Amino acid sequence: MLLQFSSIIHLEQDQTLFRINDTDTFVYFVLFGKLILLGSESEQVGELINVGWTVGEEVIFKQSADAQGFKVRHETCISLNNSCVLGIHKNKIGKMRKLLAEQDWQQDYLTLDVILRGNYFIKQKWRKRHRRGGSIDGS
Repeated sequence: MLLQFSSIIHLEQDQTLFRINDTDTFVYFVLFGKLILLGSESEQVGELINVGWTVGEEVIFKQSADAQGFKVRHETCISLNNSCVLGIHKNKIGKMRKLLAEQDWQQDYLTLDVILRGNYFIKQKWRKRHRRGGSIDGS
């Protein structure tokens, strides 16, 4: 079902997936490769992101908006090597939830929701540490 609602995106080394203040509304699941989040001064925010992680999940949860009310990206996301992500529009995640509930597969959606929320909260910690000037290893 996931593939039915998503797009596979291949990234070359150093290719940008999204930039700070972009207003796209996709969540990305890393299938292979390594990605990095960069702040406004091109400094690394958090740790490397690789297989099993998500990026862009902040579009689902509360976050900053631009002047027109669109949700905006907090960082720039770049691939460190050839990478592949599965992109899903946030509205399609809601449709998936409804379909899974109708088919009595609610547990599958709850697993997906836990992953997205977990990654969102981890990245919130990275952002706070970054704003305070802390290093990636927490010092």
